[in-house]
Amino acid sequence: MEILKSDDPRVSSPDMEAAAQTEVEELGRRGPREKMERSSLAPDANVLGTRFLYAIKKLNNPAEGPETRFIGQGNGDKAKPFIVHNLSILRKSSTKIILSTSAVLGFRIYSHDVNQAYLHSKDQLTREIYIRPKARDFKYFGLVDTEALRLRKPRHGIPDAGDYWDVTVADHVKIDPGMSSLTSDTALFVKEVVNGQEGMLGGCVDDFLKGGNETFQDLTLRTLENFGAKPREWETMNSIGVSIKTVLGPGRTFKIDQLSYIEAATTLQLDTDCDTFVPARAAFVWIAHCRPDLVCAINRAARVTVFSFLARRIKEINKAIKYATVTKTLVLSYPPLEQDSLHLRVYADAAFASNDEICRRWAKTFFCATATPIFMY
Repeated sequence: MEILKSDDPRVSSPDMEAAAQTEVEELGRRGPREKMERSSLAPDANVLGTRFLYAIKKLNNPAEGPETRFIGQGNGDKAKPFIVHNLSILRKSSTKIILSTSAVLGFRIYSHDVNQAYLHSKDQLTREIYIRPKARDFKYFGLVDTEALRLRKPRHGIPDAGDYWDVTVADHVKIDPGMSSLTSDTALFVKEVVNGQEGMLGGCVDDFLKGGNETFQDLTLRTLENFGAKPREWETMNSIGVSIKTVLGPGRTFKIDQLSYIEAATTLQLDTDCDTFVPARAAFVWIAHCRPDLVCAINRAARVTVFSFLARRIKEINKAIKYATVTKTLVLSYPPLEQDSLHLRVYADAAFASNDEICRRWAKTFFCATATPIFMY
């Protein structure tokens, strides 16, 4: 997907304007709003600005086309400093739990995305929020300069929109498919039956990753029906920041990578300042999700502060980026393990004075192993 800047000529193309109009009409069907005269609003009314996000989706693909997203500018929400979030966010490691479990139990992997997820929240907003679109966008809403809109349902850009959606998802997953969340990750759900598991589900905002048998696949059709989700993607997909591929054979082997993130990583100039180093380091950290061999270098970079920032720190992270680029074809694989001989192996090691703090480190590495020489990190 290519995000367009506001001054890009493609923003004002007929196709993009048609996409924006369709977006607004869809928002009106799912999230009713009410026209209000601005003069009728209280002087301290919570009125937010808005904007459109313009993009070209599915680049270099026959389905390439314009896409828009109408967003409330929640940075101007007067209640934002006082909102306390209680969200269930899927842990990065849980994606790998779904894949490894599915490989062992013979589940099929699939995912789906919910259109305009926040508008499917079961509850209406409990506080008054008004929006005032930009003058150039009045035509999409049928507004005039003296009017504003009152929101009834949460939507993208509203600070607590995720809280409403999180409650909706949790209720749906626990009631309809009858799943239970794990203590270690409340956004990871399991469908258990007498004979074991039928499937697993992990959710991150509007993105759902699932693994399950045919019974579970039929059971989770309710999610598509309830939320008007996009069609399912099977076997090979991009989900929750990673690329997943299924290799068919005796059983299913799942491969997971973040090739696009590695290809986007670039080395830093040696005269780079600390303010530039920090966001570059943050972007590189995400790669550790699928490249455990880079964790040591990433952790060393993460420990750099403004006081310990030196040119050699830049050289260290540049070395790691170059290594990641050269070895970008390395991926994590999850083969179907032999359940009868499955066991846990743990390797431990200690090191002293191997870091800048001259302190001791104790490390453990856990493997699921079988009688055959197949290992899964």
